[in-house]
Amino acid sequence: MVGATLHTTAGGRVDLSAVGPVATVRRAPVGWLVITRPRPGTAGLWYVTATARPVPVLTDIDAVTVASDGQRVSWRAGGTLSVGTLSGGTFSSSTDVPAPPGAEPAGFVGVAVLLRRAEAQGGGYGLWWPAEPTPPTWSWNPDALGVYGQLPENRGLLGLVSAGQPARPCLAVLDVNRALAPLRTACGAPLGGDARGAISPDGRWLVADAEHPAGTPTAGPGSCLVVDLATVFDRPTGARPAGPALTGDPVWTDAGSLTYLGGPAELVRVAADRIAAGGEGVERFPVPNARAGDPVVLVADTR
Repeated sequence: MVGATLHTTAGGRVDLSAVGPVATVRRAPVGWLVITRPRPGTAGLWYVTATARPVPVLTDIDAVTVASDGQRVSWRAGGTLSVGTLSGGTFSSSTDVPAPPGAEPAGFVGVAVLLRRAEAQGGGYGLWWPAEPTPPTWSWNPDALGVYGQLPENRGLLGLVSAGQPARPCLAVLDVNRALAPLRTACGAPLGGDARGAISPDGRWLVADAEHPAGTPTAGPGSCLVVDLATVFDRPTGARPAGPALTGDPVWTDAGSLTYLGGPAELVRVAADRIAAGGEGVERFPVPNARAGDPVVLVADTR
């Protein structure tokens, strides 16, 4: 999306000026689901197709997340936490429970909803299994700083935990069946504490923001790292510097290449395998059709 126009791979254009400030666009089975941020602390969800006017699905809610299948949605509105399945622009089914204090949906893990808890309530991450009896029992890993995503073949979640002496962000595989307890940790890669990044579809690579603490030689303009997930838990580092810091949601275009926004109107393509082998693997080029000041959002499609 450039400005208020969604550009399709088939060369079409969809006007999104009616939906408001766009935060995320995700492919749905037909069309797109668009998350908006109309005001600070609020969110909305719209269903958009190339042939009809945008349809508001959820308005004036606190937070919302969409699964990679473009159908399941979880949201928080006041004291209620909900999950539902979309068919077109309406929910075919939904489940509501009282929301745990300070928690909001942050993603999906299979049939479970990943929850992020505010620092005031102890911080960390947990899982909500909507099929459990109501009210659900909540369990949290307060040391979890962020989650990159789910590893293939049910190998767990990849995230960051506070570990080591002194405590710092460490890469970890989190057990979805034991309240996100770490199964393995690796503290050698200097990863940023906000867990901005993405796992390749085959689970081999992580491209994520690097840590740049104030007062160190690496402080200043941000950058990202390519992390080899096949070796990082067995070697001291297993990570190599790549392009500039990630802006917005990165998108894997194949098993080894990731594209993301490196600036207001700049696309960056990272070839993880070439960088891991010590070669050049970063390309930077302007966003097509972008003018100065245009907001740019990449369409997330991990199906």
